[in-house]
Amino acid sequence: MIAVRYADDRGRRELLFAGCALMGVALLSLTVVTTGVFGSSGTAYEWSILGSMFVYIGGYQVGFGPVTWTIISEIFPLRQRGKALSFAVFTNFACNTIVSFGADDLLAFSLPFTFALFLLLDVYAVYFVYGNVPETKGLSLEQITMMLEKFAEMPMRQPIKADEGETKGFLPRRDSAAILGALEDMQAVEATEEEDNSDYGTSTNTRRS
Repeated sequence: MIAVRYADDRGRRELLFAGCALMGVALLSLTVVTTGVFGSSGTAYEWSILGSMFVYIGGYQVGFGPVTWTIISEIFPLRQRGKALSFAVFTNFACNTIVSFGADDLLAFSLPFTFALFLLLDVYAVYFVYGNVPETKGLSLEQITMMLEKFAEMPMRQPIKADEGETKGFLPRRDSAAILGALEDMQAVEATEEEDNSDYGTSTNTRRS
């Protein structure tokens, strides 16, 4: 509930990054502890595992737990939202089912390997969110649709120009900050045009009267 409350204040991406960071710390701790490098029994071992699990759960509740449902309810076009949302929910629960059935075998095979595997997936999630998930806080559904249409048209990578004619590096594809800036400029132009039309209509009515 707290994460949902701050989703519009802090932003979806920020909550996802915070959640992934907490989950990553917890998974790294579990990977190291379960290797037995600090012992495989005792109070410290048990409390380390318990504490890491609490941190992981907290990270999930900050990021992927609530924000996933917020994002999938926003990003699909209005015409296809019902079908797309149904497919997203089905895919989510199907993946959860696969993980649930496979977790026992993975844990039986190796505890450190299992937690390290999930840690790698967590790192990839950060990369994916950074490069592919736009920020939608404060936007209406119509504005989000407009933004995602621009989002889909952008090239896979955009060069960072340090000096004229010099390329220093590359941004991840689809920079949502740039898209939001373009959307704000578009809204400002539309507002100016509406004001001009309103003023024109007022002046025309005045001359007629």
